Amino acid sequence: MNKFQTLDDAIETAKITPTIQSLVEIGTYTHYQVRHVRSNTVHIDTIAERINDKSCSTLGMEPIVVLANYRGPSLHSMLDGNHRYKAALKSCASDYPVIFIEKNVWIKYTPLELQEYGLILNKLSEQPRLEINKADVQKFLYSYWSEHKHFDGAKSALLRMGLTKSMADTRIREGKRLMEQDIYLDGMGKDLVWLNWSDPEMYDRLQKEKKSRQVEGLKLFVVSSANFSYDGLLPSLLDERPKNLLILLHHPTLHAEQAWESKWEKRHKRYVDQLCRFLGINKSWDILPKYETNTLNTLMAS
Repeated sequence: MNKFQTLDDAIETAKITPTIQSLVEIGTYTHYQVRHVRSNTVHIDTIAERINDKSCSTLGMEPIVVLANYRGPSLHSMLDGNHRYKAALKSCASDYPVIFIEKNVWIKYTPLELQEYGLILNKLSEQPRLEINKADVQKFLYSYWSEHKHFDGAKSALLRMGLTKSMADTRIREGKRLMEQDIYLDGMGKDLVWLNWSDPEMYDRLQKEKKSRQVEGLKLFVVSSANFSYDGLLPSLLDERPKNLLILLHHPTLHAEQAWESKWEKRHKRYVDQLCRFLGINKSWDILPKYETNTLNTLMAS
């Protein structure tokens, strides 16, 4: 027997005609459950983008579930839907559908049972499935480009896969960059592939590259041009005070290399110059190889 059947029935009935509430009003509700973890920002962003895709309309969205008058007259408490509320705030919407569970229903349950029910509303799927990810989409776009030599109809295909318009635009933009990278490699030689030293599969080779450059008194700092950060560099220089510093840079993509050269290189080199001068450290830069011949294709050809 389902002890929460009364709650289930109340929600199903209320879903027929949800109440559209302003986000300002929803913001006055207390939260029945407080999760002691950070919110899933990707989930929130996805919901927000779906609202934006619908021209700011929240009609038809999964409603927020509220315990009516739970803290007193007109003092409602949100049982489920905090992410939906945060997403609506992040979107261009001004309101969101809400369903109220009246007191004559929720009064039949203890606070612990209501907490349990709130989690049941977010339970794990009984039929888990592997959803498409960024790598899957990139592979599809590569195949799409190989067949069509353009991306004219790709966005419609990505929308059918469940991506939002913003997600689809981002993936296509990335896909175009990868195609530009392939064209660049074709112009540099036959069967060349770009090397992404951030890939876990490159770990052993990266260790060899570092070992070949390591000498006594040298601090070696490996960093991607797409994510140049001082978070790891500054503390280690202050703690270790090495005589020499070698910054070993790598470009994960052609786009990252172009952005580095056009926008970031002069700025970061100036910062590093000033930092090392202040600490009395000799510094130098080196760049890891960015492409190589695809050995698999070479072996197959021979």
